[in-house]
Amino acid sequence: MTSPLIRLFEGAMIGLILLSAAVGITPRISQAQEEGRVGVLSDCLQRVRASIAVYQAEHDGALPVLTGQGRAGGQEFAACLTSRDAQGRGPYLKAIPANPFASRETAGLVTVVCDPNATPVGEEGTGWWFNAATGHFAACDSSYHAAF
Repeated sequence: MTSPLIRLFEGAMIGLILLSAAVGITPRISQAQEEGRVGVLSDCLQRVRASIAVYQAEHDGALPVLTGQGRAGGQEFAACLTSRDAQGRGPYLKAIPANPFASRETAGLVTVVCDPNATPVGEEGTGWWFNAATGHFAACDSSYHAAF
């Protein structure tokens, strides 16, 4: 018969082994979650960029939000891609996807600029960034993701 002290020691050793395993697994889980969000970000960028390309092809080279009256804002950009126009073209997307790295309130919003030399800095306060002069669509939550 083993003494209670030995059983306590064995239990403590098993607990330490399990704790060590849990501590070693946690960074891998966090890294996998982060990589999953990068994959979602990449998928969202590809879907919107493809929609912009189809829009442009169906509108004789015109980009979304560039109208005869000039450029518009993020809501107009979203409407160009998510609604049917007067000629029955579209919608190209059901909705602007949410940027998985942006805050919940701004994840689906788009900053629109019309300057061929402009680039996103990631501090615009929206999930996405679109340059109506060049057609460049990017993430807008950080300067790192803006480079994708």
